[in-house]
Amino acid sequence: AAGEHPRARCTAAELGSLLPPLRPRAYSIASSPLVDPDRIDLTVRTVAYTADGRRQWGAVSGGLAHRTREGDVVPGRIRPSRAFHLPDDPDAAVIMGGAGVGVAPFRAFLQHRAARGDHGRSWLLYGLRSPDEDALYQDDFETWKRDGVLTRLDPVPSRGPGPREYVQHRLRSRGSEVFDWLCAGAILYVCGDARGMAPAVRLAIRAIAAERLGGYPEADRFLDALDETGHYRQDVY
Repeated sequence: AAGEHPRARCTAAELGSLLPPLRPRAYSIASSPLVDPDRIDLTVRTVAYTADGRRQWGAVSGGLAHRTREGDVVPGRIRPSRAFHLPDDPDAAVIMGGAGVGVAPFRAFLQHRAARGDHGRSWLLYGLRSPDEDALYQDDFETWKRDGVLTRLDPVPSRGPGPREYVQHRLRSRGSEVFDWLCAGAILYVCGDARGMAPAVRLAIRAIAAERLGGYPEADRFLDALDETGHYRQDVY
């Protein structure tokens, strides 16, 4: 801004030529084409922060939240995921762990399973701050739980009267059941922060396996087998 750099002199075009191109942002699709082939639902967290006393917004998330209106055209493209998708087998069991907007692909998974008539067991563990603040798609999840599309539903609020709990903690507390599901062939999907949530979930699964198999060398071989067979899949950001 001119107020921050009063001695700078350049036109908008000159300034633009000095800036790097805006990188594309990737968002998980939160809907199934079986429900509506002409519609894509996205779940976007608006990045907001204060710098030098001014309120700033994320270039893309802020644009979507504050500078677009119904009917506007926003450029985009679909980038297929080679690994992070549902199995073709309608009887396959799945465990889904996500936090915040990381729950988006699992809403699409469950929509797809409901529309396809899948019979496999499904278990969703999703982290949120509080049920009153950011329980994304809660009504959908409860409907699918009632209808039997979702076998188990574990919301994990991190803000409450007790100690903070996250998805990895809930996995540990359900360790025996998680291990049994995995041993029976369930596919584990993890969607979340690449630096925090995803590594913490990996460590939780490793600890669960070590407890059940007698040590960490055995747990590491167990995790390697899950990776090699496509039974441990991640979509991290």
